[in-house]
Amino acid sequence: MNITQQGFRTNIVSTVFDLSGKMLLKMTLAYLLYYIAVIIIMIPCLIYIFGFSMDTLSALMEGDQQAITEWAQEYSQLFISGGFKKFIGPFVAVLIIIMIVYSWAYNLFFIISGEQIVHGKTDFGAALKISFSKTVWEILALTFIILLIFGAVIAIVAGIGTITDSGLAVFLFSCIACVFLLRFSLLFPALAHGEMPLVETFNYSLHHITWLRAMKLFGVGILAFVCILLAAVIVGIISNLFAMIPAVGLVFNQAINIFFGGYMTALMIAGMSGLYYRYAPDIDSEEMKIEDHLITEE
Repeated sequence: MNITQQGFRTNIVSTVFDLSGKMLLKMTLAYLLYYIAVIIIMIPCLIYIFGFSMDTLSALMEGDQQAITEWAQEYSQLFISGGFKKFIGPFVAVLIIIMIVYSWAYNLFFIISGEQIVHGKTDFGAALKISFSKTVWEILALTFIILLIFGAVIAIVAGIGTITDSGLAVFLFSCIACVFLLRFSLLFPALAHGEMPLVETFNYSLHHITWLRAMKLFGVGILAFVCILLAAVIVGIISNLFAMIPAVGLVFNQAINIFFGGYMTALMIAGMSGLYYRYAPDIDSEEMKIEDHLITEE
């Protein structure tokens, strides 16, 4: 049996951390590409569609609280007055483009993770090349479906809150809703690693992530959220201290944020991949390598 897969089945927590460490540099590089792509899309959008000045953008990127507050107040008033309607079309178009980039990035993340698990190493250049595939569109479609499910669940919880007018009821149903949503945890890895059709990913996830397992994931998720929140606060304080350094402060600030984002991405993808391979059939030692994917694509 594959050593990493065996680790997922016997001690998933330590194996996930071990895998995230092995993927850290390449995952951070992938996250950097995703970050740059989003910035390239967002800056022209903010300047030419929403009328931001370079000074405003710079202040927002540096975390200037006064600039953030002024921006929030200005656009809140614009939204309330109805003046925001002219931005809806361009905003939706930009949002769709960003979601396509997001789908490509997650395809790349899962390719890196899958290769590291199956073969113990990843050729980043080759992974980048095959990341531009039809899987991107499948991930995009799955994302829209999940958003619809998420929106429906929120609407149900909000409706229950309106009917019962009880904070306790809303809290209980919110917990149940979170557990329900966690039953879909294997959708993306089943699509990316298992190359399953969209319908099959739902069957696979609901079959393996039972209500009991989802409740365990919910407990782990709360603990992970607290740890990540504490880490984010610490990193935020450090990055803001670096941001005060004249001239190079913003560079240090962005570098710290990118590295932290890369590590969180590596940890999250390692967790999702680990959960998938924990229940997946034994990895075949003769499974197709990344070079074989390239030959197939050609």
